[in-house]
Amino acid sequence: MPKDIFTGFRLSVMQDLLPISLAVVDRVRKEGFQGVVDIFNTSNQPFQDFRSEGESSAQYIRDKLDQLGRSSGDPVEPVDVEINNNEPVELEPNDLQELMFILNNIDKRMNLLDQIINDDL
Repeated sequence: MPKDIFTGFRLSVMQDLLPISLAVVDRVRKEGFQGVVDIFNTSNQPFQDFRSEGESSAQYIRDKLDQLGRSSGDPVEPVDVEINNNEPVELEPNDLQELMFILNNIDKRMNLLDQIINDDL
């Protein structure tokens, strides 16, 4: 099964199923099953209402999952990143001087590393 299917499923569970389920459980606990049935009779968007009711509890659970393991509870959405190497980079004179300073330091360290490696051989 491709990774995107798992990611989509996980995202759906964390963003939709978790808050709705928590809201349903909370209503059953407070008002019984009639509280769950009532929202379907009184609301035009019962699932959206459940999602709103359960969001704070779901966020709490997602935060706790993140503490257990990095991004475990975080409903991360995939992004596409592109790097366009053909665009010219415009540097300010101070930026250019700083860049040259850093590049010279890197060059000196690379030469020093090369000397150390060659001396050990």
